[in-house]
Amino acid sequence: MFMLVDVRGTGLSGYDFMCKLYEAERLSVLDGGAFGRETSGFVRVCFAADEALLREAIARIRRFVESRMRSI
Repeated sequence: MFMLVDVRGTGLSGYDFMCKLYEAERLSVLDGGAFGRETSGFVRVCFAADEALLREAIARIRRFVESRMRSI
């Protein structure tokens, strides 16, 4: 029920993406770097939640990424 998502296109490491996403949207993901150097540009997303909660989480991630991309 997990997926590794490549966040390198945002200009952030997995760790920085994790921290900034939480600061901006109060949404937690896990730094992919916890699984090794090869996944340091990724975050792990958990899908073990009901559909309504997942839709809200996706909206928050989208809002964060779109905001981030406007500032790059």
